[in-house]
Amino acid sequence: MKVQIDDAMYILDPQFKNQSELLNQLYDPRSQEPIQLQSQYVNKEIWRIIERYYVLNNFKPKQTEVNCDDESIVFAPQDLEVLRMIKNSNISIHKFLLAARYLNLPLFQDLLISKLATEFYVDVTKPKQSLDNLCKKYPQVPVVTKEEIKQYNQVLQYLI
Repeated sequence: MKVQIDDAMYILDPQFKNQSELLNQLYDPRSQEPIQLQSQYVNKEIWRIIERYYVLNNFKPKQTEVNCDDESIVFAPQDLEVLRMIKNSNISIHKFLLAARYLNLPLFQDLLISKLATEFYVDVTKPKQSLDNLCKKYPQVPVVTKEEIKQYNQVLQYLI
């Protein structure tokens, strides 16, 4: 079975096909025609990285539990490798999310959402420390005061 993205052809591992509802629906065992994927959602590099995620996880990735902001604790080593590949690709995580939704890959979506969750994780037992860490991580984002939040809420009620 083959998948085509633009002019590139890929042999589709049946185990990978089973991860994607879309690929399962499009697969026809009687046909020799490749499955055409829309390049507006999946390009060659995105496909390569998504496929690598499943190969590194032996096609059995596990759902991620975000319980802190330390990626080395939250993610398995193979998932960290994939997250590094995504970062080095210079393709936005948003485009990877679109591809994961298009291909209907819930566990890859979970990886991406968990990555975002670790970026902005706030420990409810230590909110001040967590918020201070966020401020250090993103110094370009101004701190919003309680008074400003009240003002925003007053303005929002007239807009909604």
